[in-house]
Amino acid sequence: MVFEKRLLSRLIALLVLPLFLGPAFSIGNVSMSGNVGRDILQIEGAEFPNSPTNEKNIGDNPWVEVHVGVSEAESVTVIERTGTYHTNTYDLATLMGPGGTFSTIADEYYAVTSDGNNLTIHCFRPNLDGGGNNIVATKLNGVPGVPDGIWATEIVDYTLGTGGLPETRFNALGNHMQNHTRLGDDHSEIVLGYSHTYEVLPPENLTTRVLGPDIVLEWSPSVSLGIDYYRIYGGHSPRTIDLFDPIGSTQPGSLTTFWTHSGGALVQEHYYLVRAYNATYGLESYTSNTAGIFNIQFEKGRNPFSLPLEPFNEINVSELSDDILESIATYWMNSSGHWIVYKGPGFPDSVVEIGKGYMVDIHKETEFIFAGLPGSMIRHKDGFGFDLGTRDSLNATSGNDRVLLRWKGPSQEVAYYRILRSNFRDGFFKKDGYQELGMATGGSGLVYFTDLDPFSDSNEKYYLIVPVDNSGKNGSSSFSIAAVRMEFKPGMMSFGVPVKTLETHTVDSLSESNDSIIGVVYFIKGMWRFHAKEMPPGVYDSVIAQGESYQISVESTEPVKIEFIGI
Repeated sequence: MVFEKRLLSRLIALLVLPLFLGPAFSIGNVSMSGNVGRDILQIEGAEFPNSPTNEKNIGDNPWVEVHVGVSEAESVTVIERTGTYHTNTYDLATLMGPGGTFSTIADEYYAVTSDGNNLTIHCFRPNLDGGGNNIVATKLNGVPGVPDGIWATEIVDYTLGTGGLPETRFNALGNHMQNHTRLGDDHSEIVLGYSHTYEVLPPENLTTRVLGPDIVLEWSPSVSLGIDYYRIYGGHSPRTIDLFDPIGSTQPGSLTTFWTHSGGALVQEHYYLVRAYNATYGLESYTSNTAGIFNIQFEKGRNPFSLPLEPFNEINVSELSDDILESIATYWMNSSGHWIVYKGPGFPDSVVEIGKGYMVDIHKETEFIFAGLPGSMIRHKDGFGFDLGTRDSLNATSGNDRVLLRWKGPSQEVAYYRILRSNFRDGFFKKDGYQELGMATGGSGLVYFTDLDPFSDSNEKYYLIVPVDNSGKNGSSSFSIAAVRMEFKPGMMSFGVPVKTLETHTVDSLSESNDSIIGVVYFIKGMWRFHAKEMPPGVYDSVIAQGESYQISVESTEPVKIEFIGI
């Protein structure tokens, strides 16, 4: 395809508006002179076969309008109506050679030809009553990457015959079947052009895995054709990923969907995003989901721990125990508050869950690198949207079964914000993985929104804010924020914080957060230490950290509910 820069009327930007109000068409004319001119079809409403649609995306993928030559198709279908519909399909060799021909009962004789760029339909009718040349629609078939075909989008030229009605020429555009052209008897002609909105969709299902000192990234490819390569972006925190300077890319011209970060496992944390890139049009997709690694150092002896990231796939205690080098045994706590030991086949096993606490007994000092999904992600693309100073501003507070969101708006003018909510960390990158919670208005200052019923169907909630400009286009989102409710039953339970909290929490502050909490137990210097609620801060106290394991003692007839806000 050859990209053509057109006049202003050439822009068919309305094709990608996500907020359609209803079916409507408008026609813009360019450089009309007598019976000859060039007309462009602009869509303002109903979904058009060439408009980009992707239910997996939150809106407005990077796109460009490109001209499609007839020579890029395998065949062309022409639909004519004289009394009844007549459908004829011609292959490319016929169109660019002798031409396709057909006739009707009204003595209309058609010739269909192409120069490889546009399609020309010539009609001769000797009966001079003005009813000749009745074209309903035409479609390119077999264009790579466009399985539904491409209907005509512009009138490149036309010639009226005797009694022709010039305004009817527009009936040859689009995929409707209601009307047809009436360009006249004797010799009339219409030249049609085709265009397609090419958009770049992001890769999906990004994962990470450890290979010695390296991190291997793998993903599902973008479904867009013409992807030249993928760019990889990284950072040491989910919210500090550099979105402008990639840390690497795949080999240009290949279909590679993996990349290795040499030495990536030598740090405590690292997080990644991937974007698809089309060099022909200079288009880069939205970001993929975020995936990362988290390195935990284990000392000789017993080491409490919890999952710092959500695993890509379900994993059992037995699998985790086998993966941790130098491990003697792994411990998990049952619903009765008792530690259960796993030493090998035949011992009780359990699914490892984020938010629960575990313990491993180690022969000698070692490390283990967890791979998985963090609690904060972003849908970023170039241009309008949250910027460097505001994209990490989304925060939340919880209480009284509500979650209050607050963020700082970008410097650009925003018409309104879409508030999206998901039950899954990567739900904003999945079809039907999120819901529209509502909208908010506000300028570049602080903006607020309250979720009045966050935990009725799930104890995990993730929020994302998408700004919309005055033309209805979606911009780059904020980084998401997590609000995770944990329920602690009466008795003793092990736990780990499910997300990296944005505010510092201590054993003492957690003990004081609910009257039914007796105290919290934490591990230090090879021993469990109990911090009772009555103890002052700093005494048998510690900062509650991601990846660590704790025990909480509750005395109540009902579970104690505590929400953790973080990334």
